[in-house]
Amino acid sequence: MVPVRMQRGGWATVALGLVLGCATRQAEGDASAAQPAEGGMLRVTGTVRKTEVGVNCWRFEGSDGTGYELMPNLTPEEVLRDGQRFTLILQPREGVMSTCMVGKIVEVIRIVSR
Repeated sequence: MVPVRMQRGGWATVALGLVLGCATRQAEGDASAAQPAEGGMLRVTGTVRKTEVGVNCWRFEGSDGTGYELMPNLTPEEVLRDGQRFTLILQPREGVMSTCMVGKIVEVIRIVSR
């Protein structure tokens, strides 16, 4: 194995490049991943899924893979269609329990797009 010798400051340059590259990628991110909205709400693009778990359990899977539980009493009926893609404004709900346990429980505040 041949030893590799870096010039003075070489590792710092490599490290800085990696940090900047990762920061840029994170800033660009997935345009469909959860984005903060006003008042602690989230803007999320994803797909509605009827789950095999429990009775009447719905999951909204964000494009980044994050799961949110859609409770029928907190979700417009038009959203509860398996396989539909939406961009939604979601309000995380605290103090609400469910037997489905398929993601963080959220209330659909608004449909942004279909």
